Amino acid sequence: MRLSDLPAGAVITTGPRITTVKARELGAGDLIEVNGTTVTVTGADPCDLPGLARILISYRPYDNEIVRTERWTMPAETTLTAIRLLRSERVDCALCEPGTNSHVVMVDRVSEGRIRTWVCEAHIEDPALPPVARTTLPEATAEEAITYNRTRKALPITLLLIHSGRTTCTPAEIDAAGLALGWLTVSAQTHAAVRANFGVLRAGPTIHRQR
Repeated sequence: MRLSDLPAGAVITTGPRITTVKARELGAGDLIEVNGTTVTVTGADPCDLPGLARILISYRPYDNEIVRTERWTMPAETTLTAIRLLRSERVDCALCEPGTNSHVVMVDRVSEGRIRTWVCEAHIEDPALPPVARTTLPEATAEEAITYNRTRKALPITLLLIHSGRTTCTPAEIDAAGLALGWLTVSAQTHAAVRANFGVLRAGPTIHRQR
């Protein structure tokens, strides 16, 4: 399964994206560039010589129709330019019960990086939030507006965590809940506000309304 084949939902990928790769890290299906030519790695053979790597490659010299296949042996630490490096990752919906919604996904380290967070469609929400401070509190100071907007963001995240049955409030869970609500980033200050809200609502569950 490729990243684009993940079931509907929202996903955040994170870098750093890879631009180079060591010879010892190459495997079948990888694409590298050597002297301006795109080379396909078709496999990797064991190499008994210490410090060396042996790979099987194919390429079209000078972009012609003839495909050459060769076996290259080179220092294992040789750095090569990466074009495509598909690697598998296990992805779990960050808001489902652990282990109940998992997928193994092939992610291109060059163009996609790594998967940081994935939330399935079942948890995606579009809450009816009040307008931002600029509209609701036009007379507010800058500090008051920041506090208002941060609270406007933190409380829905907290309620989603509570309604999802979360018993913890980790940074990853906060980011996942924010993603489910349409926010790609959640600031450190909003993280702190969510944790405070979560602690209060967990201590006094009758404060919040159950669905």
